[in-house]
Amino acid sequence: MTEKTANKRVRYLDAAKGLGLYLVMFGHITTIGGNAIDNWSKTFKLAIFFIISGWLIAYKGSFENTQIVPFIKKKARGLMIPYFWFSLIAILYQAFFLRMKGILMPKYKKLMWDTIYQAISCRGISALWFLPALFIAELLFVLLLRKKGWLRKTIAAVAALSVTLFLSRCFPILEGKFSEDTYMYISYPLLAIAKGITGFFFMILGYGGCRVLSHIKISNIRLAVGAAATILNIIL
Repeated sequence: MTEKTANKRVRYLDAAKGLGLYLVMFGHITTIGGNAIDNWSKTFKLAIFFIISGWLIAYKGSFENTQIVPFIKKKARGLMIPYFWFSLIAILYQAFFLRMKGILMPKYKKLMWDTIYQAISCRGISALWFLPALFIAELLFVLLLRKKGWLRKTIAAVAALSVTLFLSRCFPILEGKFSEDTYMYISYPLLAIAKGITGFFFMILGYGGCRVLSHIKISNIRLAVGAAATILNIIL
């Protein structure tokens, strides 16, 4: 747990983030329908970033003393300000190229409003959903789990998973009950919240994983734990 480079970076976490980035890029550039590698990597390639976030909180070991207001300001500057800037660029890009394609005005306005609402609801335009999801997840983690105790964290993990599964079942029901526009207004913010809560669950897993492995000093046992987790992931 102390393996760092000269500039204090944790090499195995950098390697994990690098693997996640490569798998995300692989999924976007792959044109082979339903390839097995991408289907498997979807189970963890985005979750890994939330796990690393929780792992780093445990690794630093000082989040119980985190001041809430400075923390929110810091995360807003690092995540939400870039989110809205990149969303603005995406909206302007959409506006320009839809006009270039000669989209008629009624449809143009509808497509543009859909894009704008994706941004302001924090559902996110394309891959930009990740930034507000991470912001919500880290905010929930610090607000709810600053006090020590594994019981609190276990209950939070079970609750987060339950809420996520419940919301995922709600979307098809809502889609069947409401018009397309009404469903959009309801589902976009719910989707942002659901992804944030899902990220919160994976952050707890990362936090717990770091705490558990910090007590395991024998490298072979750590390797066995990692291999078991990988096999379990493949099975599930």
